[in-house]
Amino acid sequence: MLARRLLWLLALTTLVLSVGCRRKNGDVDVSELVIMRYRLNVDDAQRVARIMAEVTNTGKRTVPEATITAVLQGPGDDPYNSGDAVVKKLKPGEKRPFSIQIDAKGRERDVEFIISGPKDPEEEAESNAEQ
Repeated sequence: MLARRLLWLLALTTLVLSVGCRRKNGDVDVSELVIMRYRLNVDDAQRVARIMAEVTNTGKRTVPEATITAVLQGPGDDPYNSGDAVVKKLKPGEKRPFSIQIDAKGRERDVEFIISGPKDPEEEAESNAEQ
């Protein structure tokens, strides 16, 4: 009887751990992605900011897709204007260059990067509808 209860407990524990530790569909861990270097080039004549950068996967798993948002910052670190780049299938240790072009005001001082999982198409459609 005790052996039967232990087997039942082991089976239940295994089930809970396997279901509880699984990622939801679409959940992507981007915490190991790092922007190692970048360059901000502002073209005052064209009123465009071009950002060339390189993202590195420092983790042990392939990241199937990530969205990198670059936010331009002006004097006083005031954020304005942003643009996105999508990188796909970034293997462990892999470095991937990307570029983003954003409308500029000519007073850009720096850029901040935000790395997130893939955008949900429904959320993106709602966001576009609000604008």
